[in-house]
Amino acid sequence: MNKFAIKENLHYGKLLRTVNGINPRTLAQRLHDFENAGILSRTVFPTNPPQVEYQLTKKGNALRKITEEMRLWDEIYGSENSNV
Repeated sequence: MNKFAIKENLHYGKLLRTVNGINPRTLAQRLHDFENAGILSRTVFPTNPPQVEYQLTKKGNALRKITEEMRLWDEIYGSENSNV
């Protein structure tokens, strides 16, 4: 979840570049899961090719503090707990 912390509206391509090493299919599935959970909203723009933008919902914004704490924990302890 923390890898998907969004601080601004992001397009799919930028998210794919931001989350290093993620398979595009896995990213699409995670985004779909977060959308179904009400954490993200998805806007499709009628361009050619279509562009998709993701933004945090009110429910998603409520997770910001938690995900930031998880990110900080990972910076300190992440390498020693790489299997967690």
